[in-house]
Amino acid sequence: MVALKVVLPHCNSDQDFLEMMRDEARITSALRHPNIARTFEWGEVGSQHYLAMEYVDGVDLRTILSHCRQRSDHPPVEHILRIAIDACLGLYAAHVALDSSGRPLCVVHRDVSPSNVLVSFLGDVKVCDFGIAKANFSRSRTRAGVVKGKVRYMSPEQTLGKRLDARSDVFAMGVVVYESLTLGAAFAGTSEREMMERIRSADLPPPSTIGPGIPVEVDRVLLRALAKRPEARYQTARALADSLQEVLDDRWPTFERGHLAAFVQGLFADRMERSRNTLSEYEAGERVGRGAATELAAPVPDEGPHSPGGLGDRVRSLFRGRTDEAGASKGPDTGVAVAPTEPGGQVDVMQTDEQPVSSWGFDSTSKESATEDLAEADVSQDDPTDVVAAPAPPEGA
Repeated sequence: MVALKVVLPHCNSDQDFLEMMRDEARITSALRHPNIARTFEWGEVGSQHYLAMEYVDGVDLRTILSHCRQRSDHPPVEHILRIAIDACLGLYAAHVALDSSGRPLCVVHRDVSPSNVLVSFLGDVKVCDFGIAKANFSRSRTRAGVVKGKVRYMSPEQTLGKRLDARSDVFAMGVVVYESLTLGAAFAGTSEREMMERIRSADLPPPSTIGPGIPVEVDRVLLRALAKRPEARYQTARALADSLQEVLDDRWPTFERGHLAAFVQGLFADRMERSRNTLSEYEAGERVGRGAATELAAPVPDEGPHSPGGLGDRVRSLFRGRTDEAGASKGPDTGVAVAPTEPGGQVDVMQTDEQPVSSWGFDSTSKESATEDLAEADVSQDDPTDVVAAPAPPEGA
């Protein structure tokens, strides 16, 4: 199964943004790890640009935390630790990745947050959205004084516009875990400036004094990850993962990945059932929603974002005939659903009249709610992309 990350029409002529998207394709296509969501292809159909990416059937961490807040019920500590350990391993793989010549890529994500940590219904965890990541071969350049990322999860050095390394991502992951356990903002403020000032002080109470059932061992791990000075933190995401794993093994020695899967399935049983039913109907050749299915068979490219014989020709039919008044391609009017396949197998794509999925095929309200949350806002720009994937949720879901 693949997901299409589609650039919104008004940004298709923004060369700076398109270069940033190309960077994302270059970076993620070079990263191969079970805890990183893969990119298969960067393509263009007419004036419409897209990324073909790995689809993860599940929810993002932000959706999990939002669900828990609505129920006033903290997520079990062991599940958050498992999610954090796997996310750290994905980040570490990106941080130490090498190019084809054996040279370090020096990738820094720069946007670690709950919305960029995906948890599948099978308990798999993947880091995604390297859209503002930096690597040695990045062609896009951040102007001096420009700060990119979600303020709420920035490191102190990131708020100051300093050069970043892997330790900035370690701090951001510490914030993610802290907030996941306490269900509160680590560095709350009424403005971006106030939040940045609090981040720069890096003064936090131990999470065990806020959230229930948090062992003091977790306090020690998180407060080290959240140290103000980079040299006082864990120096790698792997070291943070190892410390969290020690706590998990000591406190919950029988915990297995299946327990995380059962937890997520229990929270989102209705959504999972809708997803499976939609895919089953499509695989049976039935009509889905109000749109007719169109089969587009093509190998999943395995040679990077510009591989020959990729998805471009197949994606092209999704945009064919959809133009604006100036004759430019508008892309799909609604959601794009894609059926599961094995790598190297066949990709089946169908056009539906359902509402397009806002982010990774998960909660269709996630991006709308993000715009209402100042702390989640990206201070550099709004996200000019849509990610559309199967199954599209029914209207009002």
